[in-house]
Amino acid sequence: IGKELNPNLAYDPPTAFTPVIHLVSLPAVLMAHPSVTARSIAEVIAQAKARPDGFTYSSAGNGNGSHLFMALFLKEAGIRMVHVPYRSGAEMVTALVRGDAQFGFPTVSSGIGQIRAGNARALGIGTTAGTPLLPDVPAVSTVLPGFECAVWHGIVAPAGMDPALVRRINEVFGRIAAMPEVQARIFETQAGTVVGGPPEQFAAHIAREVARWTPIIREGGIRVVPDQCL
Repeated sequence: IGKELNPNLAYDPPTAFTPVIHLVSLPAVLMAHPSVTARSIAEVIAQAKARPDGFTYSSAGNGNGSHLFMALFLKEAGIRMVHVPYRSGAEMVTALVRGDAQFGFPTVSSGIGQIRAGNARALGIGTTAGTPLLPDVPAVSTVLPGFECAVWHGIVAPAGMDPALVRRINEVFGRIAAMPEVQARIFETQAGTVVGGPPEQFAAHIAREVARWTPIIREGGIRVVPDQCL
């Protein structure tokens, strides 16, 4: 989706790389400032429908995952809010805690400290499975069926790499990612889940992500600001 976010990008990510392995998935959480009276996703949607553009949401920058996640939520819910972009995940969460924005959709690892401190309220988890770190917070999909969003990381190589070499690299990273201590560390530090799998599985995931986010980007007119740190 790089070309959709930045038409001046010199390469097209889906064709410029060879997928090797899908490493981890990091769940995101819909957060609200304590001043927001809504206590559930359904109440947020109802209040936002009654007050179009009456709420603001922070993100870690134009085109950042936190921006796209919220754009998807707004589209699926049929509501509007005003976007306030910042320059990092830390800044977007700080802005929400200060009350400069009412909502945000950061990763769980970025927001959980403020949630546990009572400085922000968790309303929904972006992944259908939720997260054990916030066991009482429902998945957004319980209200918006099919809703799914998460930050993911993987390994890619240059386009046209020898399939045998791709398979070998996949096996090496797969063995490391399968180690219990590695999985525990990823969960403890990022609330993440190891995915793994063959290169073909990762390629299919990328294709699904491109198909899912491209219309969100186009319909929202979302563009990366060149001098903005994302």
